[in-house]
Amino acid sequence: MHYENLIVDGPYLAHKSDSAPFQLTTSKGLNSTMIPTFMRSLYSVHKRYQPTNTIITWESHGTPSWRRTMYPSYKPQSGGDPQFITQTKDLQILLYLLGLTQLYAPKNEADDVIATIAQRELYNIIYTVDKDLMQLVTKNTHLFNDKDKTTYTESLVEKRFKVKPTRIPDLLAIMGDKADNIPGLAGYGPKKTVKALQRFDMIELIPSTDELHKHKEKLLLYKRLTQLNKNCTLTPVIEKTKISINDIIKNYELNKIKEQLPTYKQMGKRNTILDYL
Repeated sequence: MHYENLIVDGPYLAHKSDSAPFQLTTSKGLNSTMIPTFMRSLYSVHKRYQPTNTIITWESHGTPSWRRTMYPSYKPQSGGDPQFITQTKDLQILLYLLGLTQLYAPKNEADDVIATIAQRELYNIIYTVDKDLMQLVTKNTHLFNDKDKTTYTESLVEKRFKVKPTRIPDLLAIMGDKADNIPGLAGYGPKKTVKALQRFDMIELIPSTDELHKHKEKLLLYKRLTQLNKNCTLTPVIEKTKISINDIIKNYELNKIKEQLPTYKQMGKRNTILDYL
């Protein structure tokens, strides 16, 4: 299958790259791990699938997520590491200068941006390890998990989770999702949750006679938190900048990046995706 869109979970790949086992520092002691590691991973997955467009999605910082408004305990966040934030901003500038499309949506997470792009009737490959995004897998949209090196199709999602992709929000609502601080129900692990879903299919259909009916209202809230917003207003991360590629290369001493610029520029097809979003 030829994928028209490679949709990258930017926050996931940035955090993964920043915590790479081999840390890099400049001659001045500046950590320079994230950018080259991110670029190598991005190029690797781009080469693997050879998409028409490569889109990196990001979070909306500085505005409260609609999920946090609905459920204040959702995914607690710290102030963030200043060095990580600075490197992320420089990475975003580099990606922009290389011609790669980067999108975010106010009050939404990168997952919602991915969902909005993936709903288009195109062939998409999503790059992430986030199990929330398994709900987006269809005949046209697949997901590459670089942790287990698997390209998930509908059948593989069902084989792993024992439910169809569309039931992933129900599954996570009942058994919980530690990554997002969704508690789920005590005593309900994957197996017990799957058996429950076999009784009523989805949380909305829990009958009054079922043991989970007394938790139905709470479970509907949890499910809403796990469902993705497919109707985001998408915005480019960067419109313009005075910083150059050479400025970033010099600051982080990215000699390898400099040598490979022609290769990385091949991924850049800025704004071709924006024509239909």
